[in-house]
Amino acid sequence: MLVNSNPATIMTDTEMADKVYIEPLTLTGLKPILRAEHPDAILPTLGGQTGLNLARELVGDGILDELHIELLGTKMDAIATAEDRELFKELMAQLHEPVPASLTVTTVADASHSAMRPATQ
Repeated sequence: MLVNSNPATIMTDTEMADKVYIEPLTLTGLKPILRAEHPDAILPTLGGQTGLNLARELVGDGILDELHIELLGTKMDAIATAEDRELFKELMAQLHEPVPASLTVTTVADASHSAMRPATQ
């Protein structure tokens, strides 16, 4: 089974998958497909940022646990750490790995204010 939102890509070829779904790549779009197909596992790391984001949503929603669907590849805690800049920075500090000086901001006002002060390690 393959879920893709872009019908122009080679992956939508039925030689690549038994079934191809051309649906919006959203939690709402994926849940009915997962319920209908009952896959044993999904591999979200082939979908780039979209695949990772959807995997996080599916895990957060609980649908994977409910349907006993295994997440293959990189584990969710590693994805979450890599996607969260502060968690990633903390992990690098624990590993004694250098990171560029940076500040994490979540609003335009914070970004404007942070532009006036130096970044930290």
